[in-house]
Order: sequence, then C-alpha cells, then structure tokens
Amino acid sequence: MCRHARITKRSKIRCCGETLISVLIAALLVGFITLELVGLLTMQNTQGNFLWARSDALNSAYFALQSMGRRVRSARNLGELYGVTPPPSQPVLNPSLPTGPQQNPGAVDGTQIPVASIEDGTAALTAATFPSQGDPLYGPGGTMTVATWPWAGGPNSPYTLSSTTLVLQVPTFDSNGFPLCLPPAFTGAPPLTALDTYVYNLVPDPDPQRAGQYALQMAYFPAPKGLTNAPPGIQPGAVTTVLAGIVGPTDGNGNPSIFQYIDKNLNTATATVDPLAVQNYTGVIVNLEISAQDASGHATVIPLRTELYMRNNVAATTIGAPPPS
Repeated sequence: MCRHARITKRSKIRCCGETLISVLIAALLVGFITLELVGLLTMQNTQGNFLWARSDALNSAYFALQSMGRRVRSARNLGELYGVTPPPSQPVLNPSLPTGPQQNPGAVDGTQIPVASIEDGTAALTAATFPSQGDPLYGPGGTMTVATWPWAGGPNSPYTLSSTTLVLQVPTFDSNGFPLCLPPAFTGAPPLTALDTYVYNLVPDPDPQRAGQYALQMAYFPAPKGLTNAPPGIQPGAVTTVLAGIVGPTDGNGNPSIFQYIDKNLNTATATVDPLAVQNYTGVIVNLEISAQDASGHATVIPLRTELYMRNNVAATTIGAPPPS
C-alpha cells in the first residue's frame, strides 16, 4: 500500500515536471515564431516603404516627362526663333526672303554666318539663346515686362541651350484653332508667329535635406495678352519646380548632363550645342537619374530616358534642298 502510494506520488511529480517542461518548450516555440513573424512584418513594412518611395519617385518623373513631352511635341522650335528676325534698327540682309529658316543653302551655311549674326538677329537661323537680341517681346527694348528674371538671367544674360538648359517655343492659337501672330518686324515682312516660351533649367536643389541633388525648374514667358495660351494670371518669368531628387547622369567632369539634342542632318544626338545648327534640331533626349529614399534612409537610383520629337517644327523640317518644282 505504501509502495503503491509512493509510486503514485512519484508519478504525479514526474507528470507535473513533464507538464512544466512542455509549457516552457511551447512558450519558447511561440516566442520564436512570434519573433520570426515580427521580423517578417518589419521586413515587409521596410520593403513597402521602399517600394512606396520608388513608386512615388517614378510617378513624379513620369508626370514631369509627360508634361515636358506635350510641350516639345507641340513646339515650333528649340532655342529662340525671334533671333532670326531683324528688328527695325538692324540692317536687313535680304527683305525678299521670308523670316525664319530658309531653303536656300547659302542662308544656312554655318561656315559663312558668324555666331554673332545669329544672336543679333541678322541671320535667317534660330538662335541658341533666349532672349536673343532680336526678340521683340523679351529682348532689349522688348514690349514684355519681367518683374524678376529667374536664375540671374535676362536680356544681358540670356539662357542658352545646353546639357542642363532647354529652351523651346510653342505656337499659340485662337479659340478656332488658327495661329496667332505678332506685327511684322519691318515693312514688307510677314507677321511674326506668336510663341509662348518655356525654359527648363537644372539647378542645385534648394532643399537643405537634398544636398548634392538637383531640381529641374521651368520658367514661362508667354506671348502678349490676347496672343497667348497661358493660363490666366500667370506672370512672365514665373518659376515652378518640375522634378526634384535628380542626381545624374554626369559628364566626364562630374557635372550633371540631362539634355541631348537630336540633329536631323547628323542623325545623332549630342549634349554639346552647336549655335550654328540649332535650326536642325528636331528633338531632345532627356536622361535622368532619380534618387528614391524612404523614411528609413534606404535609397536607390532610378535611371530614366525618353526621346521627345517636335511635330510642329517647320524650322527643322524645311531646311535642306529646295522642294521639287
């Protein structure tokens, strides 16, 4: 009887001990599984934040390129078309020739026309600078007033086509779709095309949290009131930031280089602008490297490239051999 009682007591003790060990093992297993689940959830949250930051950067870049693409496709020219038109105070090389690009090869021979003639409006070519000296709106003595010229530019310090600056001009139309015009530059000349000018410029990002990065900004220079398609109330020279977080690409010297210009005669693209060949540029290639950084500080660089071509570009499509008679 006593022996049975002792065995029963020991069995109970052994049974209780096994129960405690099982509980400890189960608790360890639950803790390990919970820890793994927390790790997975943390990793998922980190990946979600990273993907969200990447998606946000991509959406911003796509929106910027889409809006830029619409303007390039509707552009009349890259650079400054008004630079080709002699103002009244300038000598007219040949009043019988129409303003703008010529089909006469002698009028577009860059070896015979100095750059200065393009800039001051005495040559029938498109200038690489805005505002050019012949611009009747924003050039010296122009009719349009700019309260503050952005990026320290202006008639005495014009914006120049380059690997970081894009200038394009878009024709304006009335409510019936007919093109609007400015008065002729001189007696006997045809009316000037009314153009809204857009200047895209890559500048160091003003946000101190984005040191070493760049922002693409755009300034708008509309045609005169009643001859522009600008939204009501917009002021000439108003600047908007199109895209931030740009980190490249860079050239061999480490300087940013995002614009390449497509020359229809050379069938190639270059970031080095030839002031004598701007009338041959039919489009622009935009290369971007965007930094996407999430709240945890994880960053990645997203490369983007797009080719934009003009559809209204008479300057780039009519130069060459005269049409067959």
